[in-house]
Amino acid sequence: LFSRIVFLIAIPLVAIVVTAFVNWFMIDPVYTAKTTMYVLNRQNENQVNISDLNTGAMLIADYKELATSNRVMGAVINETGLDVREDFEINVASASNTRLVEISVTGKNAEESAKVANSIATNLSDAILDVMRV
Repeated sequence: LFSRIVFLIAIPLVAIVVTAFVNWFMIDPVYTAKTTMYVLNRQNENQVNISDLNTGAMLIADYKELATSNRVMGAVINETGLDVREDFEINVASASNTRLVEISVTGKNAEESAKVANSIATNLSDAILDVMRV
């Protein structure tokens, strides 16, 4: 009976130690930085109407594609000096029924991930103004 109790305690302890070792020493940490942009197409600087809101919702798909375009990624690479296509996972998404675009950047360094996410947002905004004339 005593040997079974020792066996029942030893197996979970060994599993815990092995799992802890793998997590601490073998798996690299991954960090995700997120930034959110609000999409609005404003025809008149002084007021916003329903047409502006509907157009903004339709433009989200265009903005998502533009965010990962060569134009924006090239500017981000030049600005940050980082190889964003190789070292980071970039995801651009929008919540359903909203005009919010979320840019998330996942990498092995928290500061670099944040730097890339912010640079994408800035360069996307510039590209939108230039390409889309919004």
